Amino acid sequence: MPVPAIPSSVRSGAFTSRERAVAAIAAVMLALAPWGWGGVVFWVVAATFGLGVAVFLAAWGGRRTQLVAAGLWLLWLGVAWFWTERSLHGSDEPGLLPFVPSAYGIANNPWLEALAFPVAALVGQALAFGLLGAERVSAEAWPRLRRCVPFWAGLAFALYVAVQVGNAYGTVVERDLFWRIVPERPLAWLPSGLRAPLRSDEVDPGAMNGWRLLMILGGPWLLLCAFRAAGLRRRVLVALAWVSVVTAMVFALWGYLNQPTWGEILGFKIPSEAQVYGTFINRNHAGVYLYLNVGLALALGFWHLRRAGEVAVRGGPHLLAAFAAVMLAFFTLLTNSVGGVLVVGGLLGVVAPLTLWFGMSREHGAVRRGAWATAAAILASGFIFAAVADFGKFADKIRGKAESYRVTGSDDRAPLRAATWRMAMDKPWTGWGAGSYRWVSPVYQVEEKALQDARGRLRVRALYAHNDWLQLLAEVGWCGLIPLFAVLGWVGRRAIAAGEGGHPEALPLAGLLLLFACHAGFDLLCWFTPLLCVLALVVASLAAFTEQSSSALHRRDR
Repeated sequence: MPVPAIPSSVRSGAFTSRERAVAAIAAVMLALAPWGWGGVVFWVVAATFGLGVAVFLAAWGGRRTQLVAAGLWLLWLGVAWFWTERSLHGSDEPGLLPFVPSAYGIANNPWLEALAFPVAALVGQALAFGLLGAERVSAEAWPRLRRCVPFWAGLAFALYVAVQVGNAYGTVVERDLFWRIVPERPLAWLPSGLRAPLRSDEVDPGAMNGWRLLMILGGPWLLLCAFRAAGLRRRVLVALAWVSVVTAMVFALWGYLNQPTWGEILGFKIPSEAQVYGTFINRNHAGVYLYLNVGLALALGFWHLRRAGEVAVRGGPHLLAAFAAVMLAFFTLLTNSVGGVLVVGGLLGVVAPLTLWFGMSREHGAVRRGAWATAAAILASGFIFAAVADFGKFADKIRGKAESYRVTGSDDRAPLRAATWRMAMDKPWTGWGAGSYRWVSPVYQVEEKALQDARGRLRVRALYAHNDWLQLLAEVGWCGLIPLFAVLGWVGRRAIAAGEGGHPEALPLAGLLLLFACHAGFDLLCWFTPLLCVLALVVASLAAFTEQSSSALHRRDR
């Protein structure tokens, strides 16, 4: 049987033009991810979604596809410009936007909100057009997507949410952060949800509905689907992982030096009582962003260590990756995120040693001296960071949580979990509607004594359940979770394959995803685009490392 000719550029390891196009847009998304105020600003979410659409089109379309898409974005841009200009001349119902305040800042600027999506998509399409060269529509993209469980699960979830929004049981009317739900008459045999504001009419990122949730999830989902459709080789994903890790290192240092308690951060007005870390309005989310990159740095270290073999002791990228992992781990500790510190401890104290002794069992002889050199570099870096860092605030936080647990017998988020569970069990099969938690949950939260003030009223309205699994169950029900279970099964099979040997770089990613899933049971993680973009890279890398390694190909041929 004749063997198809392989282009010399591919044989030599150079990126193909499609890989360059997809990688360029993905690199922009990863490099900009931590600077968007944690993904709580609407126009940042819209811009991320625009880049996600662009990278997905670049993964399978040719240059003509990019031109057609660019023309569509230009038309969208013109219409959005026209309606926004019209809305800013005194109208209280301004076309594309539900409300335009008389004074606005960077967080609620109507121009940014209206133009972010088409401008970001247009930039992405321009990058793709310039880098695709003579590429035509990919013949392999659709077969790859057809076998991609996350692609079909994402479509199924989007359809489910669309049905919920279209079959509303109520409409949220909000003004100045006061709201009420006006009852509607939905079809009883279909899932139902809430019609709620896409954005808030206050300088407060408090609005949420089904469409906004789909936009939050949509950009990272399209990024993952683009990686799969383009069939990116491992070396491309390794390069993108370096982009993410280096960006995280720069952000970690800048964020540590910029932790104001009032005023503005890059033009964004800091909410009252917020504890920021750089541009992350919630310090815990900064910790999650950093530990996701710790996992990527560990994977990079084992990737380069395995490839270096006997010459690993001479140094190389594996030492740089080890230093990056330690640096990001210590800055995670400095975010004062308890969950982040536990995950980092699991990665460095459990996952990394297991990967070295079990994942690299075949390479022990070749890399033993290089591994010892890497371990020495990690310890030296750790001592340096420990000597100069101040962990007093983190110690105070741990003591406060321990005292609270001693007095009440539970952690401070147990009342929220109890309220969310009751909310979920009142509509267990179809849920209250995607994005409905902040509008419906106060009725359940007020029943918890720990959340009441002296007069028996709700002391603070929690916008999230601080348990992603429970909140998703409350919003979409068991039926809406079926696509998620399918994705978890798909990822789980690749995590199991990571332990079968031959690709030790996959084990840190599998351990990272397991720890992330556990952390999601105690915090709010899956609602913020910076975290989800890095998570998409982690999942795509895990799949590529386990599917493209020589050992995986050998098992497939047996």
